[in-house]
Amino acid sequence: MAATRGVTAKQAFWLGHLRRWSRRSEPLSAYARRRGLAAKQAYAWRRLLSVGGLWRGPAHDPPAAAVRRARHDPLSVRFARVEVQSDAAPGRRLAPLTVRLTLGNGRCAEFGVEIAQLAPLLAVLERSA
Repeated sequence: MAATRGVTAKQAFWLGHLRRWSRRSEPLSAYARRRGLAAKQAYAWRRLLSVGGLWRGPAHDPPAAAVRRARHDPLSVRFARVEVQSDAAPGRRLAPLTVRLTLGNGRCAEFGVEIAQLAPLLAVLERSA
C-alpha cells in the first residue's frame, strides 16, 4: 500500500491491516496471527494510530460473545426492525423515549426522542448501516 500524504509507509501498512480487521468479528490478536504479524505490534499500532487521530475504528476487540456468534452466524443481525405500539389515547403526549447508540469504536450517545420521531430516526440509522 502506498503512503498517502502525511502518512508514513509503516502507518499506511498498519492502517490497512486495521481496516481489514475491523470488518471481521475476531480479536486483533487472532487476525494478526493468521497474517503472520506480531499481535503485540498490532495492538501497539492500533493505540498509536488512535492517539494520533489516524485510526477511528474499534478501539477494543469485539466482545467474546460476538466473536462466538459470528463464527456460527456470519450474517449476524446488526439492526433489528421493531414495531412500537402506543396504548395512549390519540392526542395524548407521551413521555420521550431514551435512545442509546453504541458505535463500533465504543463511543456512546444517549438522547431522548418522542415516539413520533422514532420512525424517522430508525430510517436514518438503517440508511447509514
